[in-house]
Amino acid sequence: MRSSFLLLMTVVLAVLVAQPVLAADPAVTKRVLAETDGTTVLAVDVSVSGKAVYGVTIADESASIVDLIAPKGWVGISLGDAAAFRTGEAPISSGKTVRFMIMTTNASAPLDVTFKGAKIPIGGTKNI
Repeated sequence: MRSSFLLLMTVVLAVLVAQPVLAADPAVTKRVLAETDGTTVLAVDVSVSGKAVYGVTIADESASIVDLIAPKGWVGISLGDAAAFRTGEAPISSGKTVRFMIMTTNASAPLDVTFKGAKIPIGGTKNI
């Protein structure tokens, strides 16, 4: 009986230790796709290895966002100092990457990216 209890406690401890690894924060990168007449097109790629992402917000303190292109199945709105993307039926699931495109007048502006699951935030803010 004692060995069964120890085995059970070992399994529970292993699950608790492995849980943060299994629920990794989304990853995000940016790169310049094109530059013309003072406007730069940035590709912002979001990859997920944990919980599905249903929302992405990209904030820009320099307020240089002039337009955006949302991926298929997503909607987006540009506010100048932020771009917000949301989906109900096409989330970024584990092992997938989705590209968001931002048109900006400041190609080197640091961007703060946050993620949202179906109802709650996922991970912290990423600065790219």
